[in-house]
Amino acid sequence: MSISRTLHVHLGTHKTGSTSIQLELRGAVERLAASGIRLPSAGWEPGQGHHHLAWEIWGDRRFEPVKGGFATLDEEFRRDGDDAVVSCESFTARPRDPRIFEALTAVADSNQMTMRALAYVRPQWHYLDSLYVQQVKMGYHAQTFETFLEAQIDNPRFDFVAVLSPWWTLGTDLSVRPFEKEVAGDVVADFFEWLGVASPAPERSERTNARVGVRTLEAIRHTTAVLKEAGADRWEVERVAQRLFPRLEAEFAGDVRFSGLGPATARRIASHFSSTNEELARRTDAPTPRFFTDDPDDEDLSVSSLTWDEFSREDRDRVGRAVAEIAGAHVH
Repeated sequence: MSISRTLHVHLGTHKTGSTSIQLELRGAVERLAASGIRLPSAGWEPGQGHHHLAWEIWGDRRFEPVKGGFATLDEEFRRDGDDAVVSCESFTARPRDPRIFEALTAVADSNQMTMRALAYVRPQWHYLDSLYVQQVKMGYHAQTFETFLEAQIDNPRFDFVAVLSPWWTLGTDLSVRPFEKEVAGDVVADFFEWLGVASPAPERSERTNARVGVRTLEAIRHTTAVLKEAGADRWEVERVAQRLFPRLEAEFAGDVRFSGLGPATARRIASHFSSTNEELARRTDAPTPRFFTDDPDDEDLSVSSLTWDEFSREDRDRVGRAVAEIAGAHVH
């Protein structure tokens, strides 16, 4: 049987507007269907995309069989004759590991579908800064930005050639686009254009994971450290941090947004990844490849941060009350 259907795969990567894309996809089911594209329910985690597909492959404890894995996805494709789109930034979470690619290829081949993929990438200096904020906000760790940078700068997840190599090596129709000002301003519309579906309404919010205020971030980081030192388990720490975030953002409304990036740090990161970014520029079909060899000296970068010792007594008390109400713990 000849291949007549298409499986569109959104790969992320992380911190490139994936949540905004996934929220819009869920709200555009009827518009997608009118274009002959199905958004599968198999593997879908509300507000997060098709993460259960990745979690199943990785053996992640968050995988819930009731929400479906690749067998359920295959069954869904067999029942339906449309094209389909799946979206999950965790598809690229394990550099040089082809298992996600192989699972998607297998389900596409068994349903006579051809696969095409799209990945957004952003300068590593912004990626590291943004990822740090997200991980602290979620209660994943209590590192300072400097400690985080030293631990992560050699992580292959920031080497985009390594991240995307399974998709290139095994012959996917892969498009790579820079998540820079031209795209980041409306990444959702850019994605829907790639998908071949009418752009969504412009009044929606683009900043699903907006930057975090300096006091909010440091208060969560400090609280995470205190809870870990007291022996709280990972899930309790994350629960507290994620409930604390909206409370503190309201308490400290109007704060300067956190940034760990100064010019020297950004230049160091850019230099560290210059070779792999040049290789990426040679491989990509991005419409504006200047990003891949961009110079952080062209940007207005400055550090905006705060330490717990710099908090006023009043602000410490506000944080302490919030933590006590959420966790019954005391933070000093």
